[in-house]
Amino acid sequence: MKYLISEENSTVTINIFDNKTKNIEDKVKQFLEVWKNKYLDKIYFNFLIDSTKVTTPDVKDCYKVIKFIRKIKKSNIQYLKYSIITINSLTIKNLLFYMFKIQPPVAPIYIVKNIKEAQELNNIIYCDGIDSILFETFCTVNDVLYVSNSISNKTVKNTVEAIHIIDDSVNSLNNLIKENES
Repeated sequence: MKYLISEENSTVTINIFDNKTKNIEDKVKQFLEVWKNKYLDKIYFNFLIDSTKVTTPDVKDCYKVIKFIRKIKKSNIQYLKYSIITINSLTIKNLLFYMFKIQPPVAPIYIVKNIKEAQELNNIIYCDGIDSILFETFCTVNDVLYVSNSISNKTVKNTVEAIHIIDDSVNSLNNLIKENES
């Protein structure tokens, strides 16, 4: 997959595309490097991720992100405030939920259907905050999905029920991760 990364204020925007050629360098490393540098520089930030152009996700990239999240969650201070992810594919959504079933996210995640909603939600959070009535109304009207970053609460609110079907696979992937960490 290809990643186009740009930054404006405290928002890091990532556009993900399918990788049509095999010789493109590993771009997930670039994404994780930006994330790591924000932590090293102690800068608070948020992600705005557009995955609407992805048709065939790379499971290896997912595994790298899971490992990175597991590592970064050990930090005393979490500089990532929240992420807004644009998803229009049930396959991508299920893969994301699968990842977060294995490793809860670092910060809350809001899932929207298109980039316009993502930008509007980001502006609302930036201007009014997540405790505002405008934020709550926007999320209700636009069926925004919320993924908690709480370790004790691994539930994904308002999600498809497919997440419960994959529990056996989660155990297998967790074992694979533990083997690779050893």
